[in-house]
Amino acid sequence: MEPLKNAFSYPKARLIAEAVKRAHPAFSLPQFSKRLEVALEPLELEQRMRLIADRIEAGLPAHPPELFAILTEALAVDEGDPHGLRGFLVWPLTEIVARRGLGHFPESMAALAVMTNRFTGEFAIRPFLREHRERTLKQLHAWCDHPDDPRLAKLARHACRTLLKSGHPGALEFHGYGSAKALELEVFALGKSRSCWAGSWTTGSSSAIPRDVPSR
Repeated sequence: MEPLKNAFSYPKARLIAEAVKRAHPAFSLPQFSKRLEVALEPLELEQRMRLIADRIEAGLPAHPPELFAILTEALAVDEGDPHGLRGFLVWPLTEIVARRGLGHFPESMAALAVMTNRFTGEFAIRPFLREHRERTLKQLHAWCDHPDDPRLAKLARHACRTLLKSGHPGALEFHGYGSAKALELEVFALGKSRSCWAGSWTTGSSSAIPRDVPSR
């Protein structure tokens, strides 16, 4: 079986770069490719993704709204598009939005919504949940109710798992818990077993209770 890291082999990296260049002709393929094959060789999947994101970011405009417009232009228009990006090849693009978009919330959310149609923005949402928690939860609620794209609802559910595990009231409500207290009781019961809910807490003590849930 081919190693998963080969999803970001040198030829795949070139495909990403070529799509970006079609969206932004000033993007330099020689600069992107310089010693890239050698640099990718020892790296694992996520390290390769980050290196490719570094190279793409370095060759594009610095202003995030302009940058994001180029990235979304590089995506596949539909399933029949032979040149646009889809699947794992979109991951470096979502990584760039996560890095550059914290100061440009509306543009970032718009870009991730489009990218989710071709891959997933789940990983890229996490920095926004850390820095703009309530605003991002509000956006996730809006996506969950999106009438036309179930992928946005899936993104929303998956993206707030970290907050759910920490007992954040907004995330609890998002997943259908009427109150933080209701989850406290459930986690207390689960804490008596060897494996706690979602594999995220240890057993047998109040440490199994998420930190944001009120104590009894």
